[in-house]
Amino acid sequence: MLPEELPTKFDFTTRIILEDSKWVVHEAIPNNAEEFLKTKKLTLRMSKFEWFDNSIKIHMFPSACTQIAESSDVKIYPKDLYLVDKSDYRQSDFFHSSAVPDIKKDLEGLEKIKETCVRKIVGVITYTDCYKRERTGEPNLQIDFNELKDIISIMEIGNLKYQAFNGSYESYVKNGIAFRTENTLYYGILNNENMITTLCMGEFSDNTVIEINQILKAFNLVFIEWFCKVLILPK
Repeated sequence: MLPEELPTKFDFTTRIILEDSKWVVHEAIPNNAEEFLKTKKLTLRMSKFEWFDNSIKIHMFPSACTQIAESSDVKIYPKDLYLVDKSDYRQSDFFHSSAVPDIKKDLEGLEKIKETCVRKIVGVITYTDCYKRERTGEPNLQIDFNELKDIISIMEIGNLKYQAFNGSYESYVKNGIAFRTENTLYYGILNNENMITTLCMGEFSDNTVIEINQILKAFNLVFIEWFCKVLILPK
C-alpha cells in the first residue's frame, strides 16, 4: 500500500486490504495519514478480517438510521474535513425534544439486538442483526447556521465525505457539512436556506458536553448517542 492510499485517519471501523486480504486496524501510531507523511513512521496493530460463516451477515453497530444522506460528486468547500463510514452515519444525533418518546422506543429495539445478536470476530464485537430506528426517522431540524455560529465558536468548516470499505474516499455527502470547534467536530446536512436539517457529532472531548448543553438549550433539542445509549436532555 502506497502512502497516498492510506485512510486520512484510523479508528476501530477502519479496514484495509493488503495482498488481497482484509485486515482490521485495532491501533495506529500515528492515527492519521498527515502525521505519517511527516514522520515516515507508522505502527499498526491489526488482525486478519475473517468470516467464520459467509452465510451470516454482520454489522458493526447494533442499530442504524432508516436512511442515509445521498452521495454527490459536488465539492462545496475548499477543504475535506471529515470522513464518515456509512455504518457510522448518525450514530450520535440531535433531535427535537418532542422526539424523546420515540427515541426511548428505538432504544428498546436496539437493546434487544445488543442482548441477542452479538458476534465476536477476531476480537471485534459485531452484530448478526441491525435494528432500524424507524420510530425516530429523520430529525428534520431547522437550525439557523448563523445562530448556531453565535452559540458555539466554529474554527473550521469543510466537506463531509463517505468512507469506502478500504478507508479510501468514496464520495461527498450531498449538502453535507463538517465543522470543528475547539472541543468537538460536528457534521450534518445544510440546506440551501442555510438551515441545518441534520446535526451529528463526529469527534468529542471532555468539554463537548458543555457545547451540547448550549445547543440543546438554544434550539430546544435533545442529544442521543445510540451505541452507548446516552440521552442528554436540555437543562
